[in-house]
Amino acid sequence: MNNRNAFYKIGTIGMILTAALHVLLAIIIGPSVHTSFAIVYPSWVAFLVIGTAQMAKEKKEK
Repeated sequence: MNNRNAFYKIGTIGMILTAALHVLLAIIIGPSVHTSFAIVYPSWVAFLVIGTAQMAKEKKEK
C-alpha cells in the first residue's frame, strides 16, 4: 500500500476504524448511535473518491 495516494490511505483507514467503532458502540450502547455515525461515513467516502481519482489521473499520465 506504499504506492497509494495519501487521500486513499486516509479514507480506507478512516472507514475501517469508523466501521469497527460503529459496530462496537452499537452493540454496547444500542441503535441510537447510528445517526451520529451516518454523518461521518460520507467524509471517508470523499477521501476515497479523491484518492482514487488522483491515482487514476497519475496512472493515465504514465
